[in-house]
Amino acid sequence: MPRRTSHTAEQITAAVKEIQEQTDRGSAIVGAAMMEEMMAVVFQKRMSDMNRTHYDAFFGQNGPGGTLSNKIELFYAFGLCNESLYKAMHGIRSIRNKFAHRIEPLRRRAGRRAGSAGQGRPIRLDRLTR
Repeated sequence: MPRRTSHTAEQITAAVKEIQEQTDRGSAIVGAAMMEEMMAVVFQKRMSDMNRTHYDAFFGQNGPGGTLSNKIELFYAFGLCNESLYKAMHGIRSIRNKFAHRIEPLRRRAGRRAGSAGQGRPIRLDRLTR
């Protein structure tokens, strides 16, 4: 299984620009997907080479790395992030889930941020409205 490669500064800049151009729903879903992809890169850099069968068993739906929640737990358990980042990543996952699993429109309240990941304050899911 070929290893994922680190992303260039240009790729990351383009990804951030894409997130900024999205709706609130799109930003939450695309941003969380990008976080998950970057976590997979970090995992693969620290794992032994795996063939497709082992890779699918680990990252597949029922594998230990099969969900974003599980990846976050593994990331923390293996010391790849501190508790603050751990909480922020779960906050991003929660916001993504709130947008991804509802069909009714959700948006941030005017003048409020949907979250403050990385700023030392808790992510406020109650700031999202229908």
